[in-house]
Amino acid sequence: MEHARLLDAGRILVVEDDCLLREMIVDMLTDEGFAASEACCADEALHLLSNRSDFAAMVTDVDMPGEMNGIALSARVTENWPWIGIVVTSGAHRGGALGVRRPVFFLPKPFRADRLIAAVHSVLNTELAPVRRRAS
Repeated sequence: MEHARLLDAGRILVVEDDCLLREMIVDMLTDEGFAASEACCADEALHLLSNRSDFAAMVTDVDMPGEMNGIALSARVTENWPWIGIVVTSGAHRGGALGVRRPVFFLPKPFRADRLIAAVHSVLNTELAPVRRRAS
């Protein structure tokens, strides 16, 4: 039941240039019951956002290759898709004023799965499941 509710909450877009970390984040989210899509850069993320209407949140790194970093991507998402919750991650930056017009959840790297899941629930305004699934 909890997984169905999370899937109904919308898809999570993961934007991370490190392919191993990106896969790990997607796995963390899908293990929790979220549907997730992935992009390796801001341009790919914008393409996905323009072609799908079911994204509810985005988890993005700050430093990525290309002309647009995660902060600029977050600002663009805020302008064009204001309903999408945003989690910004970074190992180099420490939060503070990110230059985005609305609050975003900043999650410093490295992070544990439970911190990521809590951040996503925070931007989606959903609650953590009271009973966790057992590992199989």
